[in-house]
Amino acid sequence: MYTLGNFKKGIIMNSRIIKNLILFLLIFTNIFAHDKNIHQYLTREGFKLLKKSFPTQLSDMESYIGTTDVWSGGSADGSFGALKIVSGAFLEDKYDVVYGYGITKNPNYNQSIPTNTLIDIFGSIKEAHTCITHFWNADNGENASTFLNDNSNFGYWSFSIPENAMKKMRKYVNGNYDFIWAYKNGIQSWTFCGPSQLHVRTKFNIAGVIDFYNCNESFQANKYFGEDGNWHNTNCPSWGTSYTSFHKAHAYEVLGRMCHLLQDMSVPAHVHCDAHAGQNGMYEDYYENNVSNFHQWTANEIYSFGQTFINPYNDWNDPIYYLMYLLN
Repeated sequence: MYTLGNFKKGIIMNSRIIKNLILFLLIFTNIFAHDKNIHQYLTREGFKLLKKSFPTQLSDMESYIGTTDVWSGGSADGSFGALKIVSGAFLEDKYDVVYGYGITKNPNYNQSIPTNTLIDIFGSIKEAHTCITHFWNADNGENASTFLNDNSNFGYWSFSIPENAMKKMRKYVNGNYDFIWAYKNGIQSWTFCGPSQLHVRTKFNIAGVIDFYNCNESFQANKYFGEDGNWHNTNCPSWGTSYTSFHKAHAYEVLGRMCHLLQDMSVPAHVHCDAHAGQNGMYEDYYENNVSNFHQWTANEIYSFGQTFINPYNDWNDPIYYLMYLLN
């Protein structure tokens, strides 16, 4: 993607080129970032602009950018998608694979709100909480908590969580989290793990995006949530370091999720931590609900204006933070 900490070790095809994919996205993220299809559009156009600047160096990335890909069509589809950059950009709004909000846990509300009321308000628990880690007010520092609140037809609600979009970006970069594989069909049978192991969701150990791309570590299930409502340790075999094509593809999908987080930093509501569900009497963000009213820039237009990219390798000595802060 873009910088990724010690990105100079980078992803095979010149780390600075991958960095520039995100840098170019800065041009396209001026107003609309919530709609999942828009995230895919921004990502595709960002790559096209990158390609114009580096026409001979992006064949590997080009094979993983995708178009409108989301899932593969297999039974294990869910938070794990089509293994394209655009599928990651889409799925970041569907599943929180890092912290598990909406999948394995929910925030503690400051009010007593029954679960069925939350479902009435938001449609589902997952829809209510998946994106709550996509906010960050950079002026409050990298470790800032996220406070969200609003009034709905059902009354006032509020909660605070310790996570934010910058912290989540660090997780994707460094890999110190369990990737939560949730299944959109509700359950998955992992028969190769042993008899009768039906997984509602599965946690996999995962490396940082660069190590994952370079296949430096295995990808292995360490726990699964069963039909009995409990987490169990599992002895599923790993996708070891010989599974180079799988690891590379998954790293690119994680890269797409990172693109999404950066894009969200261009939206005022995400920077000011303004909840904007836009339903049941709740606040609607004008930017995110009026995409058609704004010009959607293309890579050709931007390139014709002579725009190139922003170099995050500067005296900040933290390219990822620099990009997130700059967009913020």
